[in-house]
Amino acid sequence: MTFDAADGELVLMDPSDGVTWTWDGRHAWALRHPLSVPTENSGKIGGPSPAMAWDPSTSSVLAIVGDPPGRPGVAIPSQVAPATWSWSAGQWTELGVQTPDYVEGAMGSFPPSRQVILFSGCCDYSQPLPLCCGLGSQRPVNAMWAWNGVEWTELHPAHMPPARLGGSMAYDPSLGKLLLFGGVGGSGTTFMSDLWEWDGVDWTQAVSAQVDPNLVASAALSPGGLVAVAASPGFAQTWSWDGSTWQRLEASTPDCLICSLAYDPLRHLTVLVDNTDYSSHVANQVWTWDGRLWTRRA
Repeated sequence: MTFDAADGELVLMDPSDGVTWTWDGRHAWALRHPLSVPTENSGKIGGPSPAMAWDPSTSSVLAIVGDPPGRPGVAIPSQVAPATWSWSAGQWTELGVQTPDYVEGAMGSFPPSRQVILFSGCCDYSQPLPLCCGLGSQRPVNAMWAWNGVEWTELHPAHMPPARLGGSMAYDPSLGKLLLFGGVGGSGTTFMSDLWEWDGVDWTQAVSAQVDPNLVASAALSPGGLVAVAASPGFAQTWSWDGSTWQRLEASTPDCLICSLAYDPLRHLTVLVDNTDYSSHVANQVWTWDGRLWTRRA
């Protein structure tokens, strides 16, 4: 899920069923009917989300959609290769460009260079292969790419965060940096709560949130800085980061397993979407955060 700055609404995609929803913050979620739709065979709303971000170079939403690649030489029936898609004016367009062969990475907009940054994803077959990525015997790749509106270019900074699946990215205009938070690393059971900053040249590790390692954490920009939700079934916490310090907030927090969060800068709200029963076509929890309280919206 990400914010479409051109149309002033959030875009939520479930590629496992080829459905796209939008929300303008006032009316009900609208099911859209584009002529073409990104699809994959492995995802559900509430599971690992496709990498999506606002593309400042083309004024559209960018997404990488596809199935995790299989091991070299191993064919997977009905596998959908990762592809780069653009959402603009209510339509998806496959861009037909060479796309990094990884899915479920973290993606974020970096306005200072008018780029989209993609970090990590599934899968790296050059390393010993523990269980992760949902297909077994696979590991996230430690690599990153930049999109300039025309093509993807692999970047090789001096420092790199640890590889992960499903991390959150958010550009903080007050810092002028792209933030990377959380995700799942290692063998697929290591829940991460580390925070990294990208300045356009290199990564710097910031202060990590002291989140219980048994909780899955996701984050997005909020009216007061970065807001993170750390949760497991039946238990959830809200954390905030003001640019220097993490604080656990005494706020009643939505109970979700894997949360999709995005910031709506027009209405100054952070939106959380979850699908607790993993049904297709359903986002059965929608909440907004105003910097103080979570409010159930659907």
